Amino acid sequence: MFSIDTSNALSHSSHPDWVSMDIDKLGKSFYNSDEQPLSEPIRNLKAKTLEEAYSRNDIETLIEYSKSTDGLINNELRSKIWPVLLGIHSDFSENNTVPPSVSSSLSSSMTKSVDSTGLTSKLKLQSDKVSASFLLDDLDVVDLPPHKDEEQVKLDIQRSFTILSHIQSYHQLEGNNESYTAIFSKSDVDELKKKLSTLIIRILRKYPSLHYYQGFHDIASIVLIVCHDRDLNTIDEELAFNILEYFTIYHLRDFMIADISLSVNHLSLIPYILETVDHDLFELIKQTSNGFFLFNGTHFDYKFYQGLSSILTVFSHDLGSLQQILIIWDFMFSYNSVLTNIYVYVSALVYFKEDIFQYLNIPLDDEYCDYHEIDRDLVHTQISPTNLFKSTTDTDLLKILNIARSLIKKYPIDTLENSNETYSVWFEKFNPHSVLMTTSTVCWSGKEIRDKVSEYKYLLSDKETSSLDLAGWIQIQDEEICKQTIYTNEIEQEILREQEILASSASEYQSNDSGSISLSSSLSSLSSTSSAVNAKLISTSSILFKKLLFKPDDSKVEEGKPNGHLPLYLRNVYKISFTIGFIGFILHFLLSKNNRFHDAVSKMLTSSNAVVSIKHEVSTLGNLLSTEISNAVSGTFRYLAESDVVTHSVSIGQVGLGNLRNNVYGFNG
Repeated sequence: MFSIDTSNALSHSSHPDWVSMDIDKLGKSFYNSDEQPLSEPIRNLKAKTLEEAYSRNDIETLIEYSKSTDGLINNELRSKIWPVLLGIHSDFSENNTVPPSVSSSLSSSMTKSVDSTGLTSKLKLQSDKVSASFLLDDLDVVDLPPHKDEEQVKLDIQRSFTILSHIQSYHQLEGNNESYTAIFSKSDVDELKKKLSTLIIRILRKYPSLHYYQGFHDIASIVLIVCHDRDLNTIDEELAFNILEYFTIYHLRDFMIADISLSVNHLSLIPYILETVDHDLFELIKQTSNGFFLFNGTHFDYKFYQGLSSILTVFSHDLGSLQQILIIWDFMFSYNSVLTNIYVYVSALVYFKEDIFQYLNIPLDDEYCDYHEIDRDLVHTQISPTNLFKSTTDTDLLKILNIARSLIKKYPIDTLENSNETYSVWFEKFNPHSVLMTTSTVCWSGKEIRDKVSEYKYLLSDKETSSLDLAGWIQIQDEEICKQTIYTNEIEQEILREQEILASSASEYQSNDSGSISLSSSLSSLSSTSSAVNAKLISTSSILFKKLLFKPDDSKVEEGKPNGHLPLYLRNVYKISFTIGFIGFILHFLLSKNNRFHDAVSKMLTSSNAVVSIKHEVSTLGNLLSTEISNAVSGTFRYLAESDVVTHSVSIGQVGLGNLRNNVYGFNG
């Protein structure tokens, strides 16, 4: 079980003899379990291995172990290794000494850690009130003008309890279940929020071109917790600032420009990856998306807003377990890329796929599944982080990260199917300055991390330089996403225009010298529309019959579920009869009226007043069709409503091919 205790595993004096075994002989896979979190003895051994790798500047081992089971084990190791993985200590592997900033910090810590009795002071969270100053020392804001978003920062922190709920994890791991309100006084809480606000404002004032977003305070909270030293009852304030600074500029920059559309690009990668790795999940998301309905099933825009909070806060807002959040962060930093968070979300959907489909009552082996029948809101709720991660165990997370690790290796983001119309357009064509194309590309080695940090080092300066600074970079990104937005809107508007033309029942007619040509063209248009309607009827009736006549495994059907496929019992004959009768009536009516229509057209073509006559005839036929259908449907529903075979209410105002289909399958036999 993960422990929030940041005490170094190496400080224990009594380890089993095998802890001192040669780590290299054991192999890296020794700490990478596929099924269960590490046992406490193995955790201690892994902590020892990480400490040794850090002392000999072995960044490759640190990278590998950060993405393996249970990540970096404890916060003392994280406070040392995260800066290495982020590239803050870019010279880490180029010499055999610990980076000066870390060395001086450790030396200072050793001096301060001994109290008057010569013993190390350890924080003990008890039920009595303790000062919140144990988390944060004063973080002086640099002497720079206020940032435009500072008031929003303060508002978010005042109404947010994310950091406090994480602090409660300390208390609960001590064996108590009291809330943070039983640990801290109001003045303690206010002081804690002030410290968090100070750290964020320090970042924003140094980089005024950044736009604060709601959820950034959750990220800052995690950084503060990791940089807190329980033994010393202090926080390394400069380390906290450096970690948050690098993380913000190199990896969160896309989320901090003026336009949220670039963040939406990141979210669109979730269905984009699923399109290759899991067809069922992709179709579920696609066919129940609002965009797919907006375009009447002819266009999918890949928008996936459900994962917004998880991606923008690196899961710190949606996961209640601090240990799980920290392990995900270890995993992300091991690749030096926020792209890994997209893969983690995809992996969670894949891992919980069976639960999602079971809840929605969708048979996984149903090749004829019509996702249009499923409640879209219910789908959106099930694939949102609130439900997706609500009961995730440590074992679940381990398996999710193992899936993610496999997907990252097997399915690189720029090599997937349909890339030319999606990823390549969103990022390579329109947003080449995105973090996913520059500072947050996936890294596989320490050298790649060092090279990348060195290439974009100039972005971490608040002073004007001869090269492009961060403010200029942000401006370019804003312009790039604006161009993409215009391009996307033009495509979508064109699709909607084409659909309006296709859906039009008749064209407007104008009388001119070439009247016969115009009439012929109009008739062709009308004929095409009629064919489209007939094709829709045929397609719909085909789906109806497949649904009614399909005989599934009865064990997979839950009673009372409207989306389930009912077996063909005699008690369902009325459904088949109703469907055949209604569709047959429509087809018979169209065919019989079609003859009358063509006879009328033949007569009118010889008439001098052809245009007026055709308009009158179309209007007459339309009114007749509407009246007869209305009467037939009204009579049918009056009969059904008065009979005892229908228990599911149907509104006559909802009648239509799609709604009729939904209501028919909502009947209880």
